[in-house]
Amino acid sequence: MPPANRDEQSLHALRKALEQRIGARRYKQWFGTAARFAIEGDALLVEVGSPYLLNWIERHYSGLLKELCVEQFGPALRLTCR
Repeated sequence: MPPANRDEQSLHALRKALEQRIGARRYKQWFGTAARFAIEGDALLVEVGSPYLLNWIERHYSGLLKELCVEQFGPALRLTCR
């Protein structure tokens, strides 16, 4: 399996795990179409369109996102929200 495809599958699994952990309604509200997940170098990027959303996600979900990042990608990948 090519690396890009493997990353896409892992990102999909991460999003599904996040949705299961916080519930579909919260996931849709805070991450649904408002957040983009990507792998860039040694980082899992969570990109959002507003400072308010960025602040909220960092305060309420950064711990869970780090945990899921380690589960899906291992400890070498760091979390970056922007």
